[in-house]
Amino acid sequence: MKLLKRASQVIGLLVGLAFAGEAIAQSKTLITMEGGKPKAGLAKAWKELKATEYEFELDPKAEVKKGTPVTAAAVKDTLESKLGTTYGVKVTDKGSNKISVTFTGDKNKFLEQVGKTKIRADKNVEIALESSVSEGGIRADPGNRPPTANEVKATIVKIEKGQFTATVNESKHGTVKSGTVKVKTDTSKLKMSQKVFFVPEKQDGGAWVPKAGSVKSN
Repeated sequence: MKLLKRASQVIGLLVGLAFAGEAIAQSKTLITMEGGKPKAGLAKAWKELKATEYEFELDPKAEVKKGTPVTAAAVKDTLESKLGTTYGVKVTDKGSNKISVTFTGDKNKFLEQVGKTKIRADKNVEIALESSVSEGGIRADPGNRPPTANEVKATIVKIEKGQFTATVNESKHGTVKSGTVKVKTDTSKLKMSQKVFFVPEKQDGGAWVPKAGSVKSN
């Protein structure tokens, strides 16, 4: 009887761990909040660097959806687009699956919102993950520089011959401020999820025609 009871306890423990692991794997938020305390989600560890900054270590095994591992780029795009206006969120990729997130306002409210914000690779398009591999003189990850005067920084979500669609990350252009834009240009060396910079000059059929030579990756 003791052996049976012990075996039952071990099986119960293993099943519990399996369900816990599955719950973490299926989590879509960076963290979850329980009783006002953060618990592991897509991030497996975190620490408060200062009153308005946290560092999160992403779990390399966690997926935002099946077959799509969580990345710093996905977290940055989601948190900045969803919490940037209200909480002044800025995300910096620190390498080795670590990111720092700065914010304004109350720390507890910030953590609560992070715990509710589902991380996505992109709004509507299945996109490839950012890569640091160079090809044809175009880097897939251009770094974190801001756009210069009249320039738009955007992330490519769809590529067609002679045109790409991108979500605006930051803009110094008077008309293009946010959302999704279409740009007519040579797309032969562009890649999905690549960040590009361009200066919009005129529109043609709902797509921007950039200033000659302004489309660049860094």
